[in-house]
Amino acid sequence: IFRPLSDKEIILFWKRIDSINQLSAITKLALKLILLTGIKKDDLLLAAWEDININDRTWMLNSGREIRLNSLAVQMLLEIQDFEHHTAYSNSALKQAILDSNNKVINLGPKTLDRALNKKGCERLGINKFQPNSLAETFEKILDNNRNHSYSLDKSESVALYIRNLIR
Repeated sequence: IFRPLSDKEIILFWKRIDSINQLSAITKLALKLILLTGIKKDDLLLAAWEDININDRTWMLNSGREIRLNSLAVQMLLEIQDFEHHTAYSNSALKQAILDSNNKVINLGPKTLDRALNKKGCERLGINKFQPNSLAETFEKILDNNRNHSYSLDKSESVALYIRNLIR
């Protein structure tokens, strides 16, 4: 079910996702990152750190398309990096998995994000059923809505601003 989330659903998603104890921190960050970047789930799972330039705020996708990272997306990526490093030092098996992963940004299986939302995840969020790529659709919907306004920000940053204003 690919559908953009409504404003109310974005608020519920953002405010409640972190309280679902059954989801790993990386799963939660991955779902937020899809919403903040508009990339598809598969692009996220294939991404390597060498494709991302935090300083320039750019991300080169496997398709060859480059996207601009907004401030919230950069914040999520730094959180993922920080989480990965702290966990790696405390868990030698995970540290080895990270080293063996070809420097992937997100070390999750191909169905993990779908299962996170299917296993009562949507119910816990208080949102009608949706899939990870619905979050990418939501990003596009926000962009389309912001095109009708005269924001002087770049497109990606207008999405971060919109989400920040919603979740206040």
